[in-house]
Amino acid sequence: MSEDAITLTIRNVLTGGTALFVFISGFMFHHVFFDSFKYQKFVMAKVKNVLVPYLILASLAIAVLYTRDGGFFDSISTEYPAGILFNLSDSSLVTIIKYYASGSIFQAY
Repeated sequence: MSEDAITLTIRNVLTGGTALFVFISGFMFHHVFFDSFKYQKFVMAKVKNVLVPYLILASLAIAVLYTRDGGFFDSISTEYPAGILFNLSDSSLVTIIKYYASGSIFQAY
């Protein structure tokens, strides 16, 4: 039985919990917290509590890989084949930027 895109979308919205969660969260946020919400304070808290720890921990992990010629810093490695984002021919600087941008330095977590 073949179903069209509209039927599949409606089925996904009704059976999946994500759309319902987002709707309820937005509704509750607007009616409970909207008046006291300060966007600049929210963003600064995210920088302090998410971005700074990410940069510190990623820097440590990248430094370990770089000093040990591990991961994509090992240009002759067969353990890490070239992928969509990383290429073994990339310079060290490009590899570092790609590690920061993709977050793939934390794959084990």
